[in-house]
Amino acid sequence: MPSYDVIILGGGPGGTTAARILRQAGKGVALVEDTHWGGTCLNCGCIPTKMLLGATTPGAMLGALQRIRLLKGTVEVDFMALQNRVKRFTKGASQALAKNLTELGVHLFEGRGVCTAPGRVRVSTVQGDQELACACLILACGTSAAAFPGLIPDNDCVLDSTELLRIAEVPESLIIVGAGAIGLELADFFAAMGSKVTIVEAAPHIAPLEDADVAGELLRSLDKKGIVCHEGARATDLRTSDAKARLSLENGTVITAAKALVAVGRKPNTNGLGAENAGCTLDGHGYIRVNPRLEAAHNTYAVGDVNGIMLLAHAAEHQAAYVARRILGPVDAKYDYCVFCPHDETDRIAI
Repeated sequence: MPSYDVIILGGGPGGTTAARILRQAGKGVALVEDTHWGGTCLNCGCIPTKMLLGATTPGAMLGALQRIRLLKGTVEVDFMALQNRVKRFTKGASQALAKNLTELGVHLFEGRGVCTAPGRVRVSTVQGDQELACACLILACGTSAAAFPGLIPDNDCVLDSTELLRIAEVPESLIIVGAGAIGLELADFFAAMGSKVTIVEAAPHIAPLEDADVAGELLRSLDKKGIVCHEGARATDLRTSDAKARLSLENGTVITAAKALVAVGRKPNTNGLGAENAGCTLDGHGYIRVNPRLEAAHNTYAVGDVNGIMLLAHAAEHQAAYVARRILGPVDAKYDYCVFCPHDETDRIAI
């Protein structure tokens, strides 16, 4: 049975950051990823979304110049060219990340990792199953799109954010259920591309994690863009019907559109992980419980989205750097939670 100083489950921002720091310090590291190197952030989250928004943002500035008669003509974003650029960039960045880790000496396993016992992991790959052992285990498995009963993507007209980002053409109309960060960003992009966008949010106001006055200003901005927002409106059923997305609200209103996005939050990727076999416990939502030192069990840590503390890529990196330093030791200080966690390369590798 191959044995490592550290096994990391999850090749996103948290997992790759920990792997890099630990390997640079001379530790034997195995990194297991079952979908794509770089995780959700790089492949189907933050990076592609920002690339899409970056392509449409100049349009607002050009429109302002046109309104004061300083600019003539029209400029259109070539959606297919933009999609191809995003695909090339994310694929290239993912491959480059894997190559860099391999060159550092990190052992990469492309497959599903499952905890079988403390310090034991079974990896299922196309070549078959393999048992691995380690002194320390880091769980950095991230999250995936959540769904509620009656609001389940069918990959036909009802999509999750991953599928919407891969869509082949701009839909004529789009319903977005959920007005958090994901829903609002994609609403902004597709409205700029010409879709008739309708947002439905069950909370009293859009951007429910923000103050009401901030949400009010945002609502006015969306209204100017032609985006219709239904606040305090609970969705009860969303399905594909007659080749359209059909959304029913609790008040009896029915909305139809060419496509619909379910953006009602995220769920931890702990189903089938076997975290309990490693001595970990899960909360009621499936997130891995950790103590103030990000320990989930003896010699087992959980970093990033999977611990539910802060679902942001830079937070995952910051937590991973802290855990790597703890493993290399001696670091006994509790993890310092912060809203924004920047750290330079010196901080990443200073042990």
